[in-house]
Amino acid sequence: ILFIFVADSQNTLLLALANNIATNRGNEAKAVVSKLHTHLFYMSPTSSAIEGGIKSACDLSDASVKQYCDKMRESGWYNKMMAEGISTEFMPDSIVLYQSDIQGYDYIVRLYGKTCTITPTIIEFKRIETSCYVEEQRRTIDNPNGYKCCNFAVNKMERIRFFERENEEGNGNRRTRKG
Repeated sequence: ILFIFVADSQNTLLLALANNIATNRGNEAKAVVSKLHTHLFYMSPTSSAIEGGIKSACDLSDASVKQYCDKMRESGWYNKMMAEGISTEFMPDSIVLYQSDIQGYDYIVRLYGKTCTITPTIIEFKRIETSCYVEEQRRTIDNPNGYKCCNFAVNKMERIRFFERENEEGNGNRRTRKG
């Protein structure tokens, strides 16, 4: 029998225990999906922030995320963000994993959350539902969870509420609207 001990910061010896790596894979898949969405939907209105978010999201995914970002770029969304000082935020509500029966994919994932778009004139909240598959890949510094998101799709994005912002003189109306 071989025992391995590790010394902590106070030089106390602790017994090192091995765990089965498969025990936590579901949580690691959820973490990479959440990280992908944060990179895609939490952006500041600067070129470096937008391009950095896109690059980081693409590092965690297959070509489907790049295609999504290319559509957003072609629609003029990123240019509009920079020109008008629009920022976006993302808040996940839940991430649901299903075992995949498709060869090569470990899980089918559905994410439910909200996005918030902040412009000089309104703050808009939308409900978002996305789906993707995750497949195992080599762990790296940029992807310590060792998963890649594939076949990413935004299934639903609907406005749930928006607020009109007051103008700088303070004489604007602050109204809340649903839908």
